[in-house]
Amino acid sequence: MSLLINYDNKPTDSLIYTVSMLYRFVQENGFDIFDCYNYFVSKVNDSPILYYYSLDLLYAIGLLKPDGTGGYLCD
Repeated sequence: MSLLINYDNKPTDSLIYTVSMLYRFVQENGFDIFDCYNYFVSKVNDSPILYYYSLDLLYAIGLLKPDGTGGYLCD
């Protein structure tokens, strides 16, 4: 099974898809860990591990950054 792009199963199981959906949500609504998680498992994918991988990738590529006050900004 390919984690980045999953052509064989559902596209909602691919990391590229889940990151893009989470990124769009954070841009529109701001970053709140609980709101993001609830949105992710109800609308995107019900896998908690895929949620954390998506957050990690957003942070690793620099789209989610600490704002210095304990919160996060989405560029």
